[in-house]
Amino acid sequence: MGDSDASSLSSVVVVRLLVLGGEGCGKTILTHQLRSLCRTGRLTPGNRIPAAPTVGQEIDEYSVPGMAHGGKVSVKEVGGSMMSVWWRFLKDFDALIYVVDRSNPWGLAKCTVELFRVLSSPSTQGIPILLLSNKNTMPSLIPKDAFESALNLEEVKRLPNVTFLEIDAYAGLRMTEVLEWVKKLR
Repeated sequence: MGDSDASSLSSVVVVRLLVLGGEGCGKTILTHQLRSLCRTGRLTPGNRIPAAPTVGQEIDEYSVPGMAHGGKVSVKEVGGSMMSVWWRFLKDFDALIYVVDRSNPWGLAKCTVELFRVLSSPSTQGIPILLLSNKNTMPSLIPKDAFESALNLEEVKRLPNVTFLEIDAYAGLRMTEVLEWVKKLR
């Protein structure tokens, strides 16, 4: 390997991305869709994504086309069942995606409490955060005003490091916008 090859390898940026959210909110499908977009340029039909509850954590790393410095992303998805110990994961990461299931009124209060714990952690201050309202094509959605009120969304959106998107990872809705957010990470 020549000197130029060695220097190009050392300049590859790996962004450490932490993915949190309640049980069954769609984190696994989200991370699968991101990987599919990065590797093939296409989304995977939702019914072809093997999704089972994440027990513990899942870690994956892949190149992100169009990311600065030949960038890669290392994605750590932490299962919603581990919510009580998420604080252990709030270190050694460069960006955070927090997923909330808009079709689950029973889990909304718990996810909101945890969201505010995450947002108030010293570890997340100044870190880019993508807050995702997921499953927005489901027939049984929490009414928009009730959902936004429960999350105190107007206040959360005022935080300079938080970006909010309404998506549906299973249907592929706005997944390219999620990828564009990832591409901007450094």
